Amino acid sequence: MVFILFMLPSRAQAQVPVPNEEAYVNQYVDNAEAPRRASWWNALGRQLTHRVDKPYQDISASELQNIIFFATHYKDRVKLSDAVPALLDIFENHEDPQFRLMSAVALHAVGDRKGMISLSKLVDDEPNERVQRFTRKAIDDYFKAD
Repeated sequence: MVFILFMLPSRAQAQVPVPNEEAYVNQYVDNAEAPRRASWWNALGRQLTHRVDKPYQDISASELQNIIFFATHYKDRVKLSDAVPALLDIFENHEDPQFRLMSAVALHAVGDRKGMISLSKLVDDEPNERVQRFTRKAIDDYFKAD
């Protein structure tokens, strides 16, 4: 999974969370080392999922970046599988190839098996060669590790 983070365009980097109107993300940014209870991580997961539960064209790059960051670094603490339908919708319908790429990376980071199976069915219809190539690598990496 780590390999894909280094291959992302600058808009999709997942090295740090992006402060925005997500209160729990901002709490993390303000003090990443603070001890947090399971209830805090659950609330963060619900908030991140809620932020992408809207029409795909209204989802911001920072919302996707935050899903990528927390799914990559805190997969064992943050449940983000409820975001999978929105991420698949972005991959299938968004006009911007950068957003489609970020959604594929987010799906890989979330690691939901059904989501990755759905992504593998959509990748053949991806019009952008670069997005298609990176998505195939993410799919291959996921199922290789599975």
